[in-house]
Amino acid sequence: MTIIDTRQECVDFIGRSIRKTADWRLSTAHRFPGDDRNIKAAERLSEIANEATEISDRMWEGLKPHFHWSDERFAEAVSQTSRNVVFRHDIKNFDAYTRSLLGVVRAAFN
Repeated sequence: MTIIDTRQECVDFIGRSIRKTADWRLSTAHRFPGDDRNIKAAERLSEIANEATEISDRMWEGLKPHFHWSDERFAEAVSQTSRNVVFRHDIKNFDAYTRSLLGVVRAAFN
């Protein structure tokens, strides 16, 4: 019998999504070499993804009711939060990322 740790599944999901956005930012940087924000965002996203090992209890309580790996609204909220890094918000670490994500999730689900 396998017990699924939904909290860790959420962390892993977020980390994978952040890495995808970092890769996308790098490819975008090649198309727009004059805009250094894409490189900065890719670097910051990579740093944040490396920190994505656990979610604080407070953030998990807010995200838990909305998380399911196949929920497109949750996936889009994560993607939007990642796209905002450097471009709209100065998100410096995973804790700040999850706080921003929680705001996006609440707006998407309410």
